[in-house]
Amino acid sequence: MPHRAPGRQSGAHRRAERDGAGHRPGAARPEARRDRDGGGRGAGRGRPRRAKGYSLGMKQRLGLALALVGRPDVLLLDEPFNGLDPEGVRLVRRLLTSAAEERGAAIVISSHVLDQLERTVTRYGVIRAGRLVAEMTAAEVEEACADYLCVETADAPRALTVLEQACPEACFTVMPDDAIRVTGAVEAEEVGRLLLGAGVPVSGLYVHARDIEDYFVELMGGTGAVRGTRGGENRG
Repeated sequence: MPHRAPGRQSGAHRRAERDGAGHRPGAARPEARRDRDGGGRGAGRGRPRRAKGYSLGMKQRLGLALALVGRPDVLLLDEPFNGLDPEGVRLVRRLLTSAAEERGAAIVISSHVLDQLERTVTRYGVIRAGRLVAEMTAAEVEEACADYLCVETADAPRALTVLEQACPEACFTVMPDDAIRVTGAVEAEEVGRLLLGAGVPVSGLYVHARDIEDYFVELMGGTGAVRGTRGGENRG
């Protein structure tokens, strides 16, 4: 009968332990150790491979976390909201606001996501063809995007005179296309009645609505399309 010295293991037994079939209780399996250590060969590349497999949103969060680790005084971010779900967007906004307000960091964001910029920034800069063409505060942008009453008439000078005399508390501006922009405590019905009573022909009277997207399209030299309402209907 074959005899095996005490403490010696057969080849099959050694292979079973090596393959994880007979591992000791509490001992990590070989594959578990490889996962923990980042993989057998090329273990130094394990972490980059895992980060490479992240979704775009996770990569954005990771990049922002790495940027904030050193508590920088100046932070430049390129499209930080891309790929984020609503919860991630809110988290990024909160982190950036905290860094700016509590630590005094200067944060410059390059982005086309205007609705998120509107909720985050205090100043805007517009770059066109590689040049800074406009700079304004958030309050100035809000004022520029405010709704106003638009009066279209073939006799803008006369209409302006009538309205300024009758409504000194309102503000009137003649636009490049000779339409009159009206802001302040004055209603469309009153403007129409005043011009009709003065015999001024009116071809258009409507509330002009412009959001931040319309405003920046105009600044960038686009079509400057705006949305207005006339009798409750959209005007292109």
